[in-house]
Amino acid sequence: MLPQNKKSRFQNQTFKKQLENARGYKRNARKIPEKKFDAILDKFGLSSIWTKSALVIIILALGYIIYIPNFLKIKQIEITGIRSDNKGTIENTTRDFLKSKPYWPQTNLLLLSKQGLSKYILKKNTEVLKVESINKKFPNSLEIQISSRMPRFVLQSPDGSFIIFNDGKLYKKLDASATPESNLILIKIAGGIEPGTGTFTMPQETISSINLIQKDLPDITKLAIEYYKVESIKDPDLIVQLKSGYKIKFDTKLDTADVLKKTRLLLSEIPDTDQAKLEYLDMRINDRGYVCIKNAPCAKETVINNASTTIESIK
Repeated sequence: MLPQNKKSRFQNQTFKKQLENARGYKRNARKIPEKKFDAILDKFGLSSIWTKSALVIIILALGYIIYIPNFLKIKQIEITGIRSDNKGTIENTTRDFLKSKPYWPQTNLLLLSKQGLSKYILKKNTEVLKVESINKKFPNSLEIQISSRMPRFVLQSPDGSFIIFNDGKLYKKLDASATPESNLILIKIAGGIEPGTGTFTMPQETISSINLIQKDLPDITKLAIEYYKVESIKDPDLIVQLKSGYKIKFDTKLDTADVLKKTRLLLSEIPDTDQAKLEYLDMRINDRGYVCIKNAPCAKETVINNASTTIESIK
């Protein structure tokens, strides 16, 4: 039996009406837009007129920035690191790339793909060794720094003489009557090379060693370098012939910078009068340097196993 106060409560007409309303309450169903686009906007809470207006403004602004020529359109291209007579070619290549994607305009500095431009330049220009950097200078300038592929070596072999680029790739074969430029580094090779067009490449370790030796060895020996010599193109043994002097033998698989330091130390222990008698230095064994004197038995051997004089291990 209900208490008196609760019983009288159910007899109250106002309360009974509120109870009936509560029992019959139904939440109003949310109206779903019939159009697909409106339904998508409604899903993301963009169904009001204000949010739709803001969305339209944003779309128009993006369309203007991307497709309409504006303050972000590239107007100035600066090329550095390449010969002046090749700058025009690189600039034309760059502008060709800028026109290549109308659906995603590369003329817009904001949208420009630096990686895509770099690959395009390398593909279209054989004189380019590497694209060092591409810098966007807002609002409308582009700076491109190039490392040039240029003739660096002349390779003399039984098959003829060849000009080699600074990255080791074949440039061209010289005519028998042609004289190579004096600034090219001379490499003599005992074996033939028979390079195929676009397939011949000098090993990178040989190129790196020669570049470092060319830079540092004249200061160490106080003598100019006359030429380099290898038995075959893949042979790691590299002989350096000094002008009016002796030979030095290197192994390009070793750390050339470290070997040059040890060469300096070794020569510092040999008096100048004895250096004039040198036939060669052999620096091909790690931490040791071998000295061969002119007219000694080692000077008559083609393959050197033992030298007439051995300097103690160089630490």
